[in-house]
Amino acid sequence: MKRWVIAPTIALVLVAHPAAARWSGEATCEGPAPAPQPAPAPRPAPALPPATDPEQQARAQGLYMVNRVYTGDTVTRSGLQTTFGSTTRAANPGTAARLVTDVHAGVASGLEGVLWNERIVRSDGRYVAGHVYENFVFDGQRFVHDKYVFFQDDSELASLPAIPKDPVRSIDPRPLPPPPPPAATRPAAAAPQPQAPAPTAPREDQMTRRPSSDRGEPPAPPSAPVPIAPPRVARAAVALAPQADPLGRIEVLRGRVVHLWPRGFVDGAPAAVVGWRLRSGEVSAVGPVSGSGDAPLTGMWEHVAAGSAPFTLWFDVDVSVPLEGVRTVPATIEVLVRSPAIVE
Repeated sequence: MKRWVIAPTIALVLVAHPAAARWSGEATCEGPAPAPQPAPAPRPAPALPPATDPEQQARAQGLYMVNRVYTGDTVTRSGLQTTFGSTTRAANPGTAARLVTDVHAGVASGLEGVLWNERIVRSDGRYVAGHVYENFVFDGQRFVHDKYVFFQDDSELASLPAIPKDPVRSIDPRPLPPPPPPAATRPAAAAPQPQAPAPTAPREDQMTRRPSSDRGEPPAPPSAPVPIAPPRVARAAVALAPQADPLGRIEVLRGRVVHLWPRGFVDGAPAAVVGWRLRSGEVSAVGPVSGSGDAPLTGMWEHVAAGSAPFTLWFDVDVSVPLEGVRTVPATIEVLVRSPAIVE
């Protein structure tokens, strides 16, 4: 009986002892579990470049901030006077600008082919006067080119029609010859007798003039030789309008249609162009490559030349020379093509 009482007691002791609690499927002989490692510290964000103030950057580049923007052109007529202007409105678009040049009437700026708006002509065919501004946009660090804008500022006065004057009548200073005397009357019964003709006063055109030396007058000096006129100087050039000033080089945008007018000059004065022909040069012609003086060469350029070199066009221009006829003279113009990607 004692063995049965002792055995249950030993079993209870083994179960209740703390070492038995550690004897399980998770227990190992490697020792205690390692301590947890701390989390790595986060990396600092990369430093951003300091923000550039647009107004300070504009002053550094020699520009000014725009506070009025272009809205359109106006043409106002009052009596005989016509005024050309441009309208603006107050705005702060965050862009900058600078004045490129002031141009007078009929004077080309060389930027007509790349202007964002059109430069119109006056009634006499010359360009209107005005101002060319270059606009810039801010890319976060500096201002970059955006476009060229033309503000017209001009006026012209129409001329009155000429009043015809009365023709001037010339008076012959020579006296009229005296009338001949009446014929003598004879009696009817008398027989006709031969008579000498009655003397009559000689007319001025029948009088024999003596040499001036016989009358005691000095002889007339010999006539001076007639000078021979020098040869006329004829030349030709190319312009962007029928009556505009000729240009040696222009700048155009790629794909922009341009009208080129051959013009003729004789002794420095404008002369009529009878005809013209494109002799050589690379251009995508939209119309004919020859014509009269009333039609221009219309074309465009679809690519930029290698190395940003200009294209050269050669024309044969038929110029009317007074008192001589038609003379053919050459004309050239250089075309510098720019990519339209710089204008948005």
